[in-house]
Amino acid sequence: MDRIIQCINQLTQSGKLEVLQTANRELLWRLRDASADRRLDGLDTKEVMVYEQLRAFGNKGASAQQLQSRSAMPQREIGKCLNSLEAKKLVKIVRPAGTFFSGEGFDQEFVDVLCQQCTLYLRRKAEAAATSAATTSASATLEEVQQFIGQSRVSTVALSLDDIRRVLRALTLEGVVETRPGPYAGAGSSCLYRLARSQLPASGDFGAVRVPCVSCPVAPDCRIGGEISPIGCVYLTDWAKGQF
Repeated sequence: MDRIIQCINQLTQSGKLEVLQTANRELLWRLRDASADRRLDGLDTKEVMVYEQLRAFGNKGASAQQLQSRSAMPQREIGKCLNSLEAKKLVKIVRPAGTFFSGEGFDQEFVDVLCQQCTLYLRRKAEAAATSAATTSASATLEEVQQFIGQSRVSTVALSLDDIRRVLRALTLEGVVETRPGPYAGAGSSCLYRLARSQLPASGDFGAVRVPCVSCPVAPDCRIGGEISPIGCVYLTDWAKGQF
């Protein structure tokens, strides 16, 4: 078996074989077309596999994590192959830039702080809505969250709406934040954000305090069949749906 593997590697490096990978991550080899890209001559099996994976991603490129997921190769091996391919000018490594990236790459600590501040703001909104009039909303617009983050001074750079949207998107995927359509969703308005139910007190105090009927000034005159009725009440309907 060792002799076979040695021969395969030699044929691959000489450009006579090309490496393929199935959906089950099984490696296959086949004779390379004579008109195939000769730049791959001299590459070993792992380098060819990484190169082919990158080519499959096209111009959008791929991260080392994506290549590792596709090839099942160790992260260390992926890095060695990329460095070798870059040295041979077969690939170009692009360092990401943007609000959430520093000179050392993705700034996870900064993103964590932004997530904490967004969660804090939405929690305050939920608490305020639970102890005030029924018309007080626990939801916030993207612009409101952006304004709060700006006033908190946790960032030395101004954060755009897209930056805030990415942070809230991450919190939504983690189940910390929920979204619902804005008041003008049909006109293309952005959605509203609120703290997820799973983040509210387990006792349910928020819901009990915020039953619209408790603080409604016309509650004494409200009855089914009357001029003022719980049927069709916007506040009661929103509360029942959790849209407080």
